[in-house]
Amino acid sequence: MNNIQVYSRDTLLHRLGLPTGTKSVIFFISLMLITLPMAHVYNTLAVILFVLFTVLSYQRASMKVHLTAALWLPIILFVLMTASVAWSVDTVVSFKALSKEAPLLFIPLAFGIMRSLRYKHINDILRYYSSAMCLLAIYITLRAVFRFFSGEGMHVFFLNGLATLSISLYLSVFLSLAMFYFLGKKNNTYWGKVAMYFLFFVIILLSKKIIIITDAVVVIVYYLFFSKDDRANRVYSILLFTVLASALAYYGNVSEIMERENERRTGAPVAETVHNVTLHEAWTKESFSPADYLNGYAFRLYQLRTAKEMLSGSSRMLSGYGINASSVEVKKRGEARGLTYTGWADQPYNTLNFHNQYIEAFSDLGIGGCLLIIAMVVYSLYNAVRRRYFIHIAFSVLMISLFLTESFLWRQKGLVFFTVFYCLFNTPGIFVKQNNV
Repeated sequence: MNNIQVYSRDTLLHRLGLPTGTKSVIFFISLMLITLPMAHVYNTLAVILFVLFTVLSYQRASMKVHLTAALWLPIILFVLMTASVAWSVDTVVSFKALSKEAPLLFIPLAFGIMRSLRYKHINDILRYYSSAMCLLAIYITLRAVFRFFSGEGMHVFFLNGLATLSISLYLSVFLSLAMFYFLGKKNNTYWGKVAMYFLFFVIILLSKKIIIITDAVVVIVYYLFFSKDDRANRVYSILLFTVLASALAYYGNVSEIMERENERRTGAPVAETVHNVTLHEAWTKESFSPADYLNGYAFRLYQLRTAKEMLSGSSRMLSGYGINASSVEVKKRGEARGLTYTGWADQPYNTLNFHNQYIEAFSDLGIGGCLLIIAMVVYSLYNAVRRRYFIHIAFSVLMISLFLTESFLWRQKGLVFFTVFYCLFNTPGIFVKQNNV
């Protein structure tokens, strides 16, 4: 009976033009990553196809199940999310969130039963992904040039004006990993170096400070500890990246100020004078007005204050408010303090999330959820350093720093990006003694 089932599955896959070998696995993993900047429906379909292919191609007699500790961590996180529906302050909101977070369950399970990958397969996936991100960067840059000459103004070269296909933060992250691939590529060609510098140029235009700072640190680490170039070339490269970042970040900051004023005016009367809320006020002020503007630092400190108030002296410190349900309490507290006017991207301040993955997990899932997030990124970094695999180190450092400023895993694009690369890099048995990519 089992042989008949295996034969039927193999026949179905072959009729669909999908051989059960490693090439198909590489194709579907690459498809999940390449569709990340597209609309959610395309990426969701890619995830479903990857999971279905993995299940259909699984053969118990010849393939091992390798669900290691690394793969169990995201699965346990999803189980905790599911359990949190039972104690959620808004069960409807929490239940709806589970479908969005489902890749935390299905992607690690698929990696656990699929054909084993080797280092060269990982490199193939990275090459396809990085090439696609480079093409995307070229496309959005050319589109911005066309829009500028059509009379739309300088804002089309910065932030969300440049990244209308995907919001600027996520696109910055996607392009950063592609840049790290070209940076660490062994025997890099002339065009590989051009792609690396071009991607860095676009990342700076997207003007996300945490990404630019993290990328600059990772680049310096690469030239100090991984590069095979002679000393003069390494110093030259570090200086070139530093000068490029400093020069272009200035223009990015100018554009950010312009966009900030634009967004604030949509929620405040024109006659009112803009008041930039200080860090002290963000932590202590009890009432805000439409004239108050909270920049990134002030808003994140205010959200930290809100989380502290929500969790202090409460049993919610252990259980959390339920997946996605802490937003209900955040909204109420924001209303009480008058933060109902438009703040960022046409959204009132009190409807924005914590913009910190660790705090978001703590508030929604309690201390257990926060510890699981920390365990995943720390374990990933440990594996990367142990293997001396540069792009894995770059990915882990990027995630650790990004989680400090964004609720990255509570959005589908961020969740799929993290889960796929986390599983890809931490799958056992894929590495031999490592040189640079």
